Amino acid sequence: MAATMNLNVRVDGEIKRRADSIFAELGLNTSAAVNIFLRYCVRCAGIPFDLRLDASEAARLAFQNAREAFAGEAQRLGLRDEDDVTALVDEIRAGLWEERNANPA
Repeated sequence: MAATMNLNVRVDGEIKRRADSIFAELGLNTSAAVNIFLRYCVRCAGIPFDLRLDASEAARLAFQNAREAFAGEAQRLGLRDEDDVTALVDEIRAGLWEERNANPA
């Protein structure tokens, strides 16, 4: 067996207590559960589950990226914040954006 190493991590106390309770029901301690997780990461060459941003964070990042990449175009379109981007996407999906821009007021 390979030499073992210590791993120190900081976690929220309540999360650890809840996880320890689950591990105990499975007949595991935290060390065994972490070892299982790490071995599975190695086996699948990545995190063994999807990592996703929540919708509001994804919209914020999309707006930030759009603002940086297309600052002039965003200003021309009147996009000031994430809500404007969301509204524009909704208009595009509904087919209203083309109509609005074909007949500017």
